[in-house]
Amino acid sequence: MSEWKRIPTHDILGQRIKVGEKAILFSTHGVSFEGTVVQRGGKRWLEIDKGVWIGGIGNHFMIKG
Repeated sequence: MSEWKRIPTHDILGQRIKVGEKAILFSTHGVSFEGTVVQRGGKRWLEIDKGVWIGGIGNHFMIKG
């Protein structure tokens, strides 16, 4: 699967992000989301709120929170 269609296992600094850890998804345009990395159906997701998930980073960056 393409890099932008998934939640990566390493952040922009090369730190490993495991399931259950906090992460921040951000862009150079000032958009940011903070959440927890979860595993659902064999895929990693960033859970922002209860029941709200992001499944890919698109043109954003991710850093361990």
